[in-house]
Amino acid sequence: MSAFTRRFVFWAAALLAAANLAVYLAYTLPRSLQKRNVASRVDQLRVELTDQRTRVADLRARTEAIVANRKESHAFLEDRVKGPGTSLVPLLAEVESLAKQQGLKVGNQGFSREGVKGLPLERFAITMPVTGTYDQVAGLVQQLERSTYFVTLDQIGARTGGNVGEGTVELDLSFSAYFKAAPEVATR
Repeated sequence: MSAFTRRFVFWAAALLAAANLAVYLAYTLPRSLQKRNVASRVDQLRVELTDQRTRVADLRARTEAIVANRKESHAFLEDRVKGPGTSLVPLLAEVESLAKQQGLKVGNQGFSREGVKGLPLERFAITMPVTGTYDQVAGLVQQLERSTYFVTLDQIGARTGGNVGEGTVELDLSFSAYFKAAPEVATR
């Protein structure tokens, strides 16, 4: 092969390689970079979609919980809490009767009344000193849980200095009873 042919083949190959490189840089490289960017963006969007679906599911669960809580609180207020004007005397008689049924000695009781902030309820606080055994006090608490009134045991305080026998305790029981508030109390 002559020198001229070799040079011609060399320059033809070089020109072909340059054209190939130009086509690669002008067309193939931008397309492959664009494709890579699109694939990356698709992955990002999938992650965002998964996050959004999780948020939506959390919001739905929260909404369902709020709706269920509203229904339960409405049912609680309607079914369990006595209406305004309900006398406190039957409640006190029931609590004292339950204490005596358990064999507890009941002392002088104290009372206070206040509205519950943010709710249409009135709270009657009852302090009742009792003397008896632990089992008797536990029996009273169990009986109060079954009461038709909404009564909570707020605090148990021990008294000292009394003249009690072995196994006997002197306690101050603090109860709260809740009633639907009269309109003037509910607006405070």
